[in-house]
Amino acid sequence: CAQWVRHRCENFPGQRLMLVGPTLMDVRETMIEGESGILQACPPWFRPVYKPARLLLIWPNGSMAKGYGAEKPARLRGPNITGAWGDEFAAWDKPESFKNLRMCLRKGDPQCLLTTTPKVVPAVQELFDLAKTKPETWEIVKGSTYENLSNLSDTFQDMFAGLQGTRYGRQELDGELLEDVEGALWSQGMIDRHRVTVLPTIIKRAA
Repeated sequence: CAQWVRHRCENFPGQRLMLVGPTLMDVRETMIEGESGILQACPPWFRPVYKPARLLLIWPNGSMAKGYGAEKPARLRGPNITGAWGDEFAAWDKPESFKNLRMCLRKGDPQCLLTTTPKVVPAVQELFDLAKTKPETWEIVKGSTYENLSNLSDTFQDMFAGLQGTRYGRQELDGELLEDVEGALWSQGMIDRHRVTVLPTIIKRAA
């Protein structure tokens, strides 16, 4: 995702991007200054000027990216932007944050990239529904932690071997959206298999 931001800002001068994390601290420590953050992704010969007090990045060609915290939805109103990166989207606890962010995507050919562990929350489920009904506009890209093993510790697989196949492992490692509640008497699959297209006739009998 940091590479996506870098690509847009390097190759399309004059970009105006919003970087939104669950909190401003997340934006600073993960999205901008983190080991895989934007500053690490940018080459020395085309690094942005970083103004940490404002969480603002300014590239040599005039492109800019500014950080915002999703915990303050009102701050996400007003900017006129060409794109946005929203990180840990499932952890945003205020639904109006994404609504306000979408209202800002009105400059040029805007795009919004959301990254998250696929937890079962209404906002994430809505995205999956949008990808089904409007695939020309919304796309879900899934990835597994195991696709990134070349960048992880040699002991990683041993540490998490016991989680493989568990609900937690399927969500956190395999990136699955687990819509069924563990221990529920009826799963979503059971309900879907027994749906009817015509309502049956109901007869009320006297007691």
